[in-house]
Amino acid sequence: MLEPIEDVVGDILSNYAEPWPPDITDQVFLAVERHPRSCETYWDLVRDLDDQGKRGQSIVNQYVGRRVKLLTTGVNRGRCDSPRSSLIQSYERH
Repeated sequence: MLEPIEDVVGDILSNYAEPWPPDITDQVFLAVERHPRSCETYWDLVRDLDDQGKRGQSIVNQYVGRRVKLLTTGVNRGRCDSPRSSLIQSYERH
């Protein structure tokens, strides 16, 4: 069910190169916000999960964070509680 957002994350990360910036997770969420199609995919998934009685935004955000970690450094280097993206309240630096 979360494959559409997985594709969005992969597409966004393809625009970056190593070394990954520590705030790559925040940058991915900013890119989602700024691109209408990505933003629509994000909110469609959130609504679908909410309609199933699940915490949609929390599930999608956690999934995106895990995908970014997996596709980049694989390592968490500490939490940031001041993201630039309005979609998240915090993120793990990589």
